[in-house]
Amino acid sequence: MTKCWGRRVWLALLPWLAGGLVAQSPIAIGKYFAVTCEGGDQQMAEQALKVVEPVWPLVCASFGLEEVALDEKLSVVLYRGVDGYLAADKRLTGGRFGPNQAMSHWASKSAHVAMQPPSSDASLAGCGLPMQTQVMLAWEACHIARFELCPNFRSHPGWFHDGLAATTSLRVLRQLDPQMGDQPFFTQRWWRVRRLVVAGDMPSVRALLADQTQDLDMRDRYAARIAFYEFVAATYPGKMLEVAKAVRTTPAGSSYKGKVQRVADRLLGSLGDEFIADVKRRAIMWDERIRSLWLFGSEWRQRAFASNAAVAYAAKAVLGGSFHAKGALLIYAGETQQMNFLFAESAAGFYSLAITAGSGWKLMDYRSESNEWLVVSRGEEAAMTTGSYVPFELQGTGRELTVKLAGRTWKIKLPRVLPEKVRWGVGAQSGQDGAGNGAFGIWRGVTVTGG
Repeated sequence: MTKCWGRRVWLALLPWLAGGLVAQSPIAIGKYFAVTCEGGDQQMAEQALKVVEPVWPLVCASFGLEEVALDEKLSVVLYRGVDGYLAADKRLTGGRFGPNQAMSHWASKSAHVAMQPPSSDASLAGCGLPMQTQVMLAWEACHIARFELCPNFRSHPGWFHDGLAATTSLRVLRQLDPQMGDQPFFTQRWWRVRRLVVAGDMPSVRALLADQTQDLDMRDRYAARIAFYEFVAATYPGKMLEVAKAVRTTPAGSSYKGKVQRVADRLLGSLGDEFIADVKRRAIMWDERIRSLWLFGSEWRQRAFASNAAVAYAAKAVLGGSFHAKGALLIYAGETQQMNFLFAESAAGFYSLAITAGSGWKLMDYRSESNEWLVVSRGEEAAMTTGSYVPFELQGTGRELTVKLAGRTWKIKLPRVLPEKVRWGVGAQSGQDGAGNGAFGIWRGVTVTGG
């Protein structure tokens, strides 16, 4: 491999470009990557390194290569605070990737990821780096590995580099935790693609291969590209490998796009019907409206961003106009300490049982037509503290609702009758009054059945 002297210059400049802070931050160095954690500690840097290290051999294999030796470590920077990331992005790209909170810089071949969602010290000590942060570390590490392996990386098709990064990050997480099942972060793209298919808005495979997806919004575009790549990589790995080799070995230039597209069309262009059939038969358990929910067996870990509450609804509603939900909830100490159990979503709105560590609970009624939140009832409960599991239970029929928290019971009259189909979900509250972090909690052993 040709030695990339240009990257050495960029890496020497990175401390200045990132605001002069990276040089004083903890660094973890592995076989392939060097991870700097600005604003964090050595443990965070080591955790991040553990995530990115498997990326290099996986990307090599995706292009049909034996593990290639690196002349220099690939640079990844993790920012504990979003402000650090935004400052670095502004200096490196003029702020092009601010909303993404993750980016890979072409010139320096370095990856930059903000911790997402931002997290309190207590939650980081309890559960380590947020899972979404881990995904984006692997995602961006995949990009810079591709930069290193492919001199023509600036010309790669969007569907290919998005799909490769997404599937590589999923493979990394499953390699680190072989027991990990399906996760809303990954399955939500299939939910989106299914909606596109049902609505007749799904681009054809040939349009995907030509990156002709401008009519889709950003999240749907990502979903369509990545789902198709994931389908092909799982069902026809040999075909995807042949495409990857063409992507890597075709010389960059004015004819690059046409040559690669012809190879992709020949190998993958006829797979449209199979892809749609695969979309339709996927069993998707959660509709994650706003991130971030991660499932670990009977434990559901949910973190909110400071600016947005996390919301995820179960795909399967409870029938019969009644429901019975029970489980336990642990809320971590932080600037925001409210988790929400959502139920009875309909065109009229929904109910939310807001459980707040340090106070108790509040039942909210959201009215869609007027876009307002009304307090139906509330209760104080001193046993609802941070850092320990507290049992909760809700049972509703018609307009009657029973709430149990930490062994105490309250009876409530609902403003509206429960619908025949009781859709339910879980949420974590966004940051309140300018807080830098949203809530983080763990739902344990939750069951929801007909009442």
